[in-house]
Amino acid sequence: MIGWFLARILGLRRAMLTNAQSPEPRKSSWIRSMLPPVVAAVLLIVAMTKWNQWQPAFLRPSWNALFRMENDVWQRLPELPGNPEKLRVSAGGTVWALIWNYGNGSELARLDGGSWRIYKRAELGAKNIDDSAGFVLDGEDVWAVAYEGVLHWNGRQWTCYREAIAGLGASSIAAANGQVWVIDDKGNFSHFDGRQWEVQKVELPGAKWGPDADSPDLARTGDGSLWIVRDGVWRWNGSVWAAVMPDEE
Repeated sequence: MIGWFLARILGLRRAMLTNAQSPEPRKSSWIRSMLPPVVAAVLLIVAMTKWNQWQPAFLRPSWNALFRMENDVWQRLPELPGNPEKLRVSAGGTVWALIWNYGNGSELARLDGGSWRIYKRAELGAKNIDDSAGFVLDGEDVWAVAYEGVLHWNGRQWTCYREAIAGLGASSIAAANGQVWVIDDKGNFSHFDGRQWEVQKVELPGAKWGPDADSPDLARTGDGSLWIVRDGVWRWNGSVWAAVMPDEE
């Protein structure tokens, strides 16, 4: 009888120690069920972030490649570090590209020989370029719209004109002969005459301004005319914006 009681007590003690050292079944089951999806999510995020660096050359997306035709033959330019959004070539043959670089936003790149020269935020004097307006060339000068103002490259350095826009960014930009014009979705029209900026509201009879309408487009043609496309086509005649009506048959 005494031996039975001792065996019973020892058995209970052993069971208590085993239960104390082992995790609760419910808690252990929860950990086992949650651990695989958490690990999978972390691995997926890391893989997506590092995909451009990890992927072999034959799997690299084609949208970061540019081509140039010389002597009737297409030649592939050096690969860009981001996705090209807009491309411009100056009269002197300088190639500029607006790219979307993951983690850095929109950046401007210039082709220098066999590589791209990327201009970072510290050089531009602005955090990000407004890719909806993009950039334009005037000779060898570059003009681009940033959220903080209008950027200008004069061949040596960048200047950010913060007084050039009334809000954040703009929708369209044009430049010619040292002059620059910018317009935003609210009808704020900016003009640079080569010395200073002037911002005023554009009055287009019947045109609606605001985020719900289509963004206006601005253009300057070779004859010196300035045009706005917004609820119709408008041309500056030197004093007012005149609507351009379609020819009646």
